[in-house]
Amino acid sequence: MPIPAASRTAAKTAAALGVTAKMLRVWEVHGLLQPGRNAAGWRVYGPVDFARIHQVLALRGLGLGLAEIAGLLAGRLADLDTVLALQAEVLRRRRAEADKGLALIDKARLRLRSGDAFSLDDFANLIRETTMSEKIDKTVWQEVIEPIAQRHYTPEEMEIIRQKKMAFAGAWNFDPEATTQKWAELIAEATALCAKGDPTSPEAIDLARRWNEFAHQFMPKDLALTAKTQAIWSEALADPASAARLPLGPELLAFVRAAADAHRASLSA
Repeated sequence: MPIPAASRTAAKTAAALGVTAKMLRVWEVHGLLQPGRNAAGWRVYGPVDFARIHQVLALRGLGLGLAEIAGLLAGRLADLDTVLALQAEVLRRRRAEADKGLALIDKARLRLRSGDAFSLDDFANLIRETTMSEKIDKTVWQEVIEPIAQRHYTPEEMEIIRQKKMAFAGAWNFDPEATTQKWAELIAEATALCAKGDPTSPEAIDLARRWNEFAHQFMPKDLALTAKTQAIWSEALADPASAARLPLGPELLAFVRAAADAHRASLSA
């Protein structure tokens, strides 16, 4: 493939477009990008690649997964006007969500000014409604978590996890949207408790119990796998670009782990 004179390396492309080099490689695996190579064999990205990255980002903004995006682009959804129209829809949706969030925050501030106390449930609901709308997204797992997981888990462990997830997905009451919402609720509750700062409180210990019970519905109860899963999250959070896309940060993860330790201690007491 001829290399355009204006081509950039993966690192420079990622920096220019606000993505990560790791993300570009994941998109390439899914057939969304076909970068050229320079004389040294390094990936380089030209104008056609930049246009395709714009298309992928616009479609991701609509909440589409990578497989869905690949199907749309393979179906010739590639003209700029169509993609710009989709992007306009994304921006209109975000504006509506921002207006809703601002209205909720204004109501909360009025309550505080009038002397009303905020309960834990009130705090969790405010977090969930104003910060969780776009953070839990299957493309995050595909682009951030899965590449790291493949370095930590053995192929056999990956198969065990896959079988566990398939069993969970095959359950009669499985609802993907409800599962995503449940994680958002647990993260919002953890955020509210983390603000109080005591992972050994009865509320934090109960949260850790429910968090682990929910996680073990689709992850095996195995100490070695649990340790690897924690290492995966630690590595993802150590990368600022990856951490910005994840639904919880290092402080919150440390709080949940401390609460889980307190829960285990309470069981053995």
